[in-house]
Amino acid sequence: MLVIIGSPRPHSSTGLLAAACADAVGSSGGEVRSIELARVPRGDLSRLALPEKVDAVDAVVLASPVHHSGYSGLLKTALDELPRTGFAGKAVGLLAHGSGPRTGNVVCDQLRTVARSLGGWVVPTQITACPEDFVVVREGRGSLPAGGTATVPDAALTDRIDRFAAELHRCAAMLRLTVGTGAEAGPV
Repeated sequence: MLVIIGSPRPHSSTGLLAAACADAVGSSGGEVRSIELARVPRGDLSRLALPEKVDAVDAVVLASPVHHSGYSGLLKTALDELPRTGFAGKAVGLLAHGSGPRTGNVVCDQLRTVARSLGGWVVPTQITACPEDFVVVREGRGSLPAGGTATVPDAALTDRIDRFAAELHRCAAMLRLTVGTGAEAGPV
């Protein structure tokens, strides 16, 4: 799986959400690579070789912050590097982080349209989150060092992320069987 994080800020809340989703996919046996677009110099997006990176994976996750009720311009610029069949035969998952509980829905709807126009198979479950969906844990929990803290998804968001990861995994596996072998999926 390739996670494309479209936040213009490194170490963003969108990146935190994407990392939690990547961990969930990784724990179910999937290999995960991430591209944090904020770390790519603006003029070098074309050198990112995004088409080749997408070709090398079975699934793609698009993660964006909510910017004026839309997805980030940085993610748009990166996706413009793909050919019109850039996601053909790929499972695609959508993530958005905004300021409120439902602000990410519009972004996921927009990204759903973009992914489908590129030939992707978008999984039904999308993850939208806001700051209230995360909790700060303090030392003594997990592998945190003394005096350390970490921001992690709360229980409800963790459940949604686990469902999302399972769906993405199933969709990618089905596409490998039908698209990868040329077999017909059969009647629906």
